[in-house]
Amino acid sequence: MSLEALWLIPSDAERSGTFSFSNMDEHVKASLAVFKKYQVNLQLYPLEPMPLLTSGLIDEWAYNHQAMHNDLDSVLGLGGGPDLSSIDWSDPEQLVVWTQLHAPRHLLYAQTLGLT
Repeated sequence: MSLEALWLIPSDAERSGTFSFSNMDEHVKASLAVFKKYQVNLQLYPLEPMPLLTSGLIDEWAYNHQAMHNDLDSVLGLGGGPDLSSIDWSDPEQLVVWTQLHAPRHLLYAQTLGLT
């Protein structure tokens, strides 16, 4: 269920919890696959639980999350992915766009690493 849950818009506590767990799970699976395939140990940051969108901690979370995506993009030779750290978390429309950029990136990682 992990990949499918990344299409959830983390707009409330329940969706945020499901998204957060699945997002971290996908990052761990991708990092383990990278290590197995390339012998590269990627830095894992604590992404779970995801802070409330209204908390001051969400920007640090977004920065760490982006760093993990940058590392995956680099090792996998995927070029620059979308900037997932520049978002107004209080804007519901930006949250939808963010989700539409984020979820397919994880699908690409899974496909590239043979996880799907």
